[in-house]
Amino acid sequence: MAQDSRTVNDILTNALYLINAISPDRIPPEPMISRALYLLNDLLDSFSSLGVFIPFIKTIDVTLVPNQGTYSISNIVPADFNFNRIVELDFINFNIDSMIYPVDIVDRAVILNNVRYPQGATRPGAVYMDKQDTLTQLIFYPVPDQAYACQIRAKFMFDRLSLFQVITEVPPHYYRFLRYAVGRELDSYYPSSSWNEKLENEYQMLLKNVKAAVEINLLLKPDGILMQPYRNAYYILYGLAP
Repeated sequence: MAQDSRTVNDILTNALYLINAISPDRIPPEPMISRALYLLNDLLDSFSSLGVFIPFIKTIDVTLVPNQGTYSISNIVPADFNFNRIVELDFINFNIDSMIYPVDIVDRAVILNNVRYPQGATRPGAVYMDKQDTLTQLIFYPVPDQAYACQIRAKFMFDRLSLFQVITEVPPHYYRFLRYAVGRELDSYYPSSSWNEKLENEYQMLLKNVKAAVEINLLLKPDGILMQPYRNAYYILYGLAP
C-alpha cells in the first residue's frame, strides 16, 4: 500500500488554496492557519461521533501486568496505555521465550455468555474490545498470571492534530479528503472563497470512499463488495462466502 508523508500545515494550506481564500503564491497568515487547524480538529470530533474515522495502521508494544484483565487506551484521558484510540484490532500476540502466542480476538458475547472463572489467572487466550467516547478498553480473559510482553497491531484513529505534525501512516486518499473537508468548512469565513458544486460533489465522493475503507489495511473496496455483509473482501472475490 503506497503511503505519503505530509504535515498538517500542508493540508491546511492547500485547503485554503483549494477554495481560493488565498492565492497559491502566498503563504497563509497565522490567523488563517490557526482557524483552519481549529476547524480540522473540530471535524475530527464530529466525524468520530458519526462513526467516521481518520485511521492509521500501527503496531505497539505494551506489557500486561499480573491479575489485571482490563486495559484502557487513550491519549485524551488518563489511561493504562497512552496511544490513540483503537478502531479495529488486527492481531494481538504474546512473546514468551522467543515464542509467539496469538490471542483470539472475539466478540464481547463470546466471553460474557459462556461459563468462566473470573478469578482464574493464567496466560490470556482471548480478548475483546470495548470502544468508548474517550478511550478504548481491551478486556483479556483469563486475566494474566504474570507480566506478558504484548504486541498489538491495530487500526488507530487520529484524535487531535498539531500544526506541524507529520502524518505518515495513512494512504494518499485520506489527505485529499481532509483537504476538501477543511476547505468546505472554511468557505463561509472568507468572502473571496468559492466552494462550488464541483467541489461539493468531489467531497461527497471522497467521504463515501473514506466510509468504505473498512478493511484493516485501509484500502478502498468496490461498491459491489461494499454491499456484501462480510468483513473480508477476499471471500467474496473468490466465491468463498456462504
